[in-house]
Amino acid sequence: MALAGDEYDQSQSAEGEISAASFNPDDPTQVAEIYNAAVKGYKRYGGRVCSFDDSTVVSTNEVVLRDSSGNTIMTMVLYDGEWIRE
Repeated sequence: MALAGDEYDQSQSAEGEISAASFNPDDPTQVAEIYNAAVKGYKRYGGRVCSFDDSTVVSTNEVVLRDSSGNTIMTMVLYDGEWIRE
């Protein structure tokens, strides 16, 4: 069974690399989906900010949430399918 687990882990990491490689920062739909998922993860921590105007979607696995003044509120990372704070 350990061998099967290793094969699964390798296939999962390969899939993650493909999705990260296909990140297109010029695609507003993809950027919005990633941003919205990160904000949803942020809100699970009880965070409340009315707007993240200057946020940056760094990759499919990282979003830097900033307020309208440009101050970094939190960096969210995608870990094991869930958005968590860095």
